[in-house]
Amino acid sequence: MSSISVTNLHKTYKLGKVPVPVLRGASLEVESGEWVAILGHSGSGKSTLLHLLGGLDKPNEGEIAYDGKALSSMSSSQMNVFRREHVGFVFQFYHLVPELTVLENTLLGAMIRLGRFGYMKEAGQLKEAAAQLLGNAGLSHRLNHKPAQLSGGERQRVAIARALINNPPVLLADEPTGNLDQKTGNELLDVFESMRGDTQRTIVMVTHDQKVADRADRVIEMADGLVRTVQPTGLRTQKNPA
Repeated sequence: MSSISVTNLHKTYKLGKVPVPVLRGASLEVESGEWVAILGHSGSGKSTLLHLLGGLDKPNEGEIAYDGKALSSMSSSQMNVFRREHVGFVFQFYHLVPELTVLENTLLGAMIRLGRFGYMKEAGQLKEAAAQLLGNAGLSHRLNHKPAQLSGGERQRVAIARALINNPPVLLADEPTGNLDQKTGNELLDVFESMRGDTQRTIVMVTHDQKVADRADRVIEMADGLVRTVQPTGLRTQKNPA
């Protein structure tokens, strides 16, 4: 289980010598086991927020806490462990290694977490787990294919399986359907739903598409680096309307 608390988050980048504020005091709460969609137009700060949630960058001001533990209190080594074991990432552009097979791409996170010798000890079980994840995503017939042999939707399914190989309690997804047509995007969201299963995994998904956001338990709308609207949990009863 993993709740997330974000308090007064600020993030400013520099374009040359010009400061560009992206987050201007964003605050939000995500309950353990909740699927939250962060909805906003390009430039609203939603992707920056997601990267900060995953410890890929640090805020200039404000705090992020998981189950009450602040990310700012973690050392560099603790942060590395947090990213490896606590969070799975799914990005819009897949980021699969072209030379590796589908199965090998899925196993990358486990290889990084365990190291060479640790992975060798558990390779058999991990390959079974990866094959199961890929089977759940409808890719049992693609295990030995390379990314170039897959459709966009299939590549994103591999990316989801890779994100889940270490069984993280939190899944962060940045525009996971952004490169897909509507039908394929809906199928991918079905995969999210099925892989969520009974694990009570917390999911935070960034999107600019209202229809995609509507599949989540709750929608948080962002604009100009701030949380503008939060729809209370429990009101979204039809996540997959006919």
